[in-house]
Amino acid sequence: MTAQTVFNDLAWLWLIGWLVALSLVDLRQHRLPTSMVSRLAAGLVALHVAVALIEDRPAPLFWAFLGMAGFAGFLYLIHRRAPEGLGGGDVRLAGPLGWQLGWVAGPDIFLAVALTLVAACGGALMLLLLQRSGKRFTGPVAFGPPLAVATLLISAIWN
Repeated sequence: MTAQTVFNDLAWLWLIGWLVALSLVDLRQHRLPTSMVSRLAAGLVALHVAVALIEDRPAPLFWAFLGMAGFAGFLYLIHRRAPEGLGGGDVRLAGPLGWQLGWVAGPDIFLAVALTLVAACGGALMLLLLQRSGKRFTGPVAFGPPLAVATLLISAIWN
């Protein structure tokens, strides 16, 4: 097993572990704590930088940065227009998710983000239907878990 493989596997484990934890918090509290999102981002960036240095390939870092800025920027614009529909935590979470998508999709980052958003909206719709199928409606649907699952799905397809 090479160092590159170890760091790459660690990045996947880091991503999955934090997304599970963040999803559980979002489902229970309808919030995505900044400190948790920041730790996810910092670890993911550090692990991917290590892989890029080991492979001597800086290009994936460019695409990851573009994905981070693009995904978070796009969700920020939506949040500014409809803050009651998309929370600030979702915007912050889009940063590390966009980084991951850029890392795996490279030049196809915009397609990866678009597919992730379509899948996440479908997941949020399913959550809403499940929530409304019960006897009570408990408020807004957490968008973090569908974003997390969609990112993992699209990342796995591209990887």
